[in-house]
Amino acid sequence: MYYRFAFISVPELPIPNLSAGRQFPNIPSTKITVIIPARNEAHNIEYCLQSITEQSYAKDLYEVIIVDDHSQDDTAEIVKRYADRNVKLIALKDHITTPLNSYKKKAIEIAMAQATG
Repeated sequence: MYYRFAFISVPELPIPNLSAGRQFPNIPSTKITVIIPARNEAHNIEYCLQSITEQSYAKDLYEVIIVDDHSQDDTAEIVKRYADRNVKLIALKDHITTPLNSYKKKAIEIAMAQATG
């Protein structure tokens, strides 16, 4: 009951009219990057990307970087369909020349180097 009361008491912020040219202090201005290492996630990745891209955060203030970790399914093809929604695909195989112990760590490292948020 405490959590419900606290949630209800949070004030709702008005959606400002950006065409008026005024500055609003409650409008987000921080650019964020969502990094997702993925391997053989064709059955999940579309729902994940759909959820992220349908958020109300300003479209020019976020990016999504998917690092395909040698997938053998349609993961990369599904991600490519979201290219027009600030979703970038990186193929890990293009960045690795020798076998590694931890591909996931390398995937995150490569994505962080390319992140702008």
